[in-house]
Amino acid sequence: MLTLDREQTTALDYSVVNTSIQETFTAIDRFEWQASDELRLMRDNHYYQDGGHKSFEDYCESELTKGSNAIL
Repeated sequence: MLTLDREQTTALDYSVVNTSIQETFTAIDRFEWQASDELRLMRDNHYYQDGGHKSFEDYCESELTKGSNAIL
């Protein structure tokens, strides 16, 4: 991934920026699949109960929503 220096004054080459964008979206796609697989494991194997949650929905609301130091 490309990190842009905020003080940089010269324009970056199109292909460099375009490649960086494509790589970023590929990484996002990979992490979405990983998160989906892990959520499926949590649900199907009832791992949420080990965390004291009564249901998978309770787990999601408690652990994955904004305001609870969560990711969504």
